[in-house]
Amino acid sequence: MTDGPRVYFVETVDERGLLSQVSASGGEISHISTPLADTFLRAVSPLRSELLVQSSNGEGVFGVGPSAAWIVPVPAGPPRRLGDLRVNAATWSRNGQQLAYSLDHDIYLAKWDGTESQKLMTIADYCVDLEFSPEQSACALLRAARTTGSAFGM
Repeated sequence: MTDGPRVYFVETVDERGLLSQVSASGGEISHISTPLADTFLRAVSPLRSELLVQSSNGEGVFGVGPSAAWIVPVPAGPPRRLGDLRVNAATWSRNGQQLAYSLDHDIYLAKWDGTESQKLMTIADYCVDLEFSPEQSACALLRAARTTGSAFGM
């Protein structure tokens, strides 16, 4: 994922997912310090210099979640919890004003900081990936998984 000048990704080192960055023009990879044991990158804020991450706890669908969502300021600053939210998947809208997230079978919409959350729908499977449409008029369920772990695209 990118904010333009930087590319952010998770690099596996010693079987841990470390939040990492590199210049979009190339160069040396550097790690972004977090208090999380194993990081999963969810989104880059289009308005603020922040990353939306969660800790991969090795449980649940595809080993992710539900777990706490975190905001990691870049290039530096202390990570902070995104309210008291626990999520399976989460993403910011393209204008950075809204947050869509899933928890088990439910999909929610909230303000960018996780406040004013409202349930949008319940699905039969677990939602493991979300994305807003380019015009921001809808939030798409990109991937869901049955409790057996099978996945499909939408």
